[in-house]
Amino acid sequence: MSSLLSLWSKRVWCFRFVHLLVAGLVAAVVVAALLFQGYVGAIGEDFAGRLVVPQFPGAAAVFAPGSVEPPSQITTPPNLQLSLLDVTTRHGNVRLAAVIFSNGSGWPMPQGNEAWLPASLRGQVFDEEIGDRIILTHFGGRPWKQAEVVVAGYYEDVQLLSPILVSLPWAYNWLGNDLAYSQTVLVYPEAALKQLQRNFHRIPNAEMVRLDAAFLGVKYLVRNMFAGGDLALFLGIVFLAIGISIFGLLVFIDSRSEIAILKTLGLKPGEVSRLLLMEFGFSTLLGVGLGWGAISVLQRYITFPFKYDWTLLRHGILLVVFAYTIALFAPARLARVATVNELLLKRPILLFTQVITNIEGQRPALHDLISRGWTCLKLESDGNDFLGTVVPRVGSYVRKGELVGWQPTWFGMGEKRYIAPHDGIVQVVDGKRGVVAIAPDQE
Repeated sequence: MSSLLSLWSKRVWCFRFVHLLVAGLVAAVVVAALLFQGYVGAIGEDFAGRLVVPQFPGAAAVFAPGSVEPPSQITTPPNLQLSLLDVTTRHGNVRLAAVIFSNGSGWPMPQGNEAWLPASLRGQVFDEEIGDRIILTHFGGRPWKQAEVVVAGYYEDVQLLSPILVSLPWAYNWLGNDLAYSQTVLVYPEAALKQLQRNFHRIPNAEMVRLDAAFLGVKYLVRNMFAGGDLALFLGIVFLAIGISIFGLLVFIDSRSEIAILKTLGLKPGEVSRLLLMEFGFSTLLGVGLGWGAISVLQRYITFPFKYDWTLLRHGILLVVFAYTIALFAPARLARVATVNELLLKRPILLFTQVITNIEGQRPALHDLISRGWTCLKLESDGNDFLGTVVPRVGSYVRKGELVGWQPTWFGMGEKRYIAPHDGIVQVVDGKRGVVAIAPDQE
């Protein structure tokens, strides 16, 4: 174990790019997850409500600014009067529909802290079943408001976009003094629609609409609502899962040649696995530290509410432990089948070969060799040594056309091959002078 730790410490000091990449990715994931969860956790603090099942008959509506009275020619009084509360926020204007009064039989009204969410909004923000808990959040200029509701049912109407309905006192208590102005909606039964159309011009600045058009402003509220709680936790874990998946992919890509090298050093498969896991575990811990430090710095510049959620961190740690446990087996399996041949996969592709057979006979420094009748093959030298490999040793017999030396060029994409010009015995190999001297065969 001590030798394994010693090898790990030496390799950590030679930190490679892939480890830095893993650390950076983990740091980015940590920052994203903490920002997201901190943002959701900070707004989930106000009061709770209850969702009920509203049942409405078909109706038309008159949409007019301010409060208006129905035309006197219409004998059927309105069944339900609603108020659209227009709220100015940092995200723009949002509307909340509130019940003012009802004087018709069979028309339900939200009571107390109830909130009504219709089925026509399903698929836009919410997709809950009866009994689920959801959170409705109002994004105001002051501290944001939030209501938790229990899904008891939906207003099943696929043709009309129905609003979220709350009782007016509750809406005022929720929104406080953020109300900018209100607009009144008078709801009429279908039987009065034709008569209403004939007298529509008598209502100042009024607009005849169906209920779906009357409450299109509610879409802005829906867009600015946020489902928190378990959804936030789930998305935070998804962020971490993406980071861990990238980590596993990098381990697989980078570890093949590393495993081959470590096996040649005599390490067992389990030791190779632990070594790689320790290396990338160190990268992950470094990334977590960088991410935490970045969050600490960003907190000074964050303008929206922010609060840590330790539940997310606990689940994230469990996920990391689980992912590392699985990742433990992949390097061990690779180590059992890896060979030194894996190293060849990392070699550059050979693009060209240059054959050298020229004989050196001009440099005065080689006259002592040439005067003996030896043939001098010119090698490429940097002034200190030959930049390649000489195959035969001094005293070896070589034949014409046999490989004498080999030298890589262009970062391994090319090579020079030094070929013996005739049969003979290798007498001198001098890398500094860049020469191989071959005594010709006298036979």
